[in-house]
Amino acid sequence: YRVDHPDLRSPVLAEGLSGELGREISAANVRVMLHRAREQFALLLLDQVAQSLENPGRDELEQELIELELLDYCRPVLASRYPGDRG
Repeated sequence: YRVDHPDLRSPVLAEGLSGELGREISAANVRVMLHRAREQFALLLLDQVAQSLENPGRDELEQELIELELLDYCRPVLASRYPGDRG
């Protein structure tokens, strides 16, 4: 739904989703769902990039993500996968 309506704010998205799903969805729930979806997408991206590398340590992954212009999307999950590596 968000893909088809990228400019809508969460209360309006909640109203539209509620109508489509036939159950009440709050704006807070929409924000949580979007957060989880972005996090899952970043994890999938990180896994795909790691599979493309011969030696996928944090530095190699980070460099590849920079080159692919994906680091901004993946930075939080990269940090959670390698806690304490960087400050």
